[in-house]
Amino acid sequence: MKNRLMATIAVSALAMGVSAAAQADAHAYAGAGVGYIYGDNSGNTIGGQVGYHFNKDISAELSYYDTISQNEADITSLTGAYRLWGDTTQILGLVGLSNVNMEGQNADNGIAASVGVALSHYITDQVEVRASVQSLVWQHFDEDLDATATLALNYHFGTHQEADVADEPEKVAPAVVMTKTLHAHFSTDKSIVRADDRVEIVSVAESMKQNPGSTATIVGHTDSTASEEYNQGLSERRAEAVKNVMVEEGVNPEAIETSGRGELEPVAENDTAEGRQENRRIEAVVTGLPE
Repeated sequence: MKNRLMATIAVSALAMGVSAAAQADAHAYAGAGVGYIYGDNSGNTIGGQVGYHFNKDISAELSYYDTISQNEADITSLTGAYRLWGDTTQILGLVGLSNVNMEGQNADNGIAASVGVALSHYITDQVEVRASVQSLVWQHFDEDLDATATLALNYHFGTHQEADVADEPEKVAPAVVMTKTLHAHFSTDKSIVRADDRVEIVSVAESMKQNPGSTATIVGHTDSTASEEYNQGLSERRAEAVKNVMVEEGVNPEAIETSGRGELEPVAENDTAEGRQENRRIEAVVTGLPE
């Protein structure tokens, strides 16, 4: 008995040397305790256990307890536990298998299945006291053992609390870097950018290059000359022409989106030359992350 008990203490001490850097919530634990066996070989027991928490709810434990009375018996058990209720104080459901060894002239050994319940309380996040009772519901040996009771103290090499989820960096909403209306003076029925109009377009391209990761939306508009269908296509072609200039200036083409609104969104009257000139425009919006 003493040799078995010393082996148990040695295993517990070795387990306590496991790195405390184990991942929070999934961790090993070890401890020692006292107990009592109810049945023909009733007696006080002493021993220890090592276990592992797979998560906050489920754990498995290997224990060894030996009687310290004249009716000697020892029990090695593998027990699974499931948290039924609580956090700092918990109620656990238990189910397990035990290998029972009895000493003496009429000794008998065998396997017993058990179910039970435990009351667990965490004194600190690492130190736990646990009282458990397990009923031996099936026995593969002649001796009559009814139940075991244990009071144990465990040290956890992690935390029984759920691991705190690291605060996600606050998402910064994209901001408008530049909004610019380009009065590109396209020739009638043409979508070729004139040299004089490149200056404004280049300024938009430079804004994007100074703001890595930014994107641009280029929208073309026309006056009401010609049909609505024709003007829609013309506005799209002119937006593409402005995009081509920006690409020539070193802007990633995938960062530029183009579209046309034709004559649908005038900013001035179309019955004067000046008004029509105002309506023949390109609007560029550059969006990126603020510094």
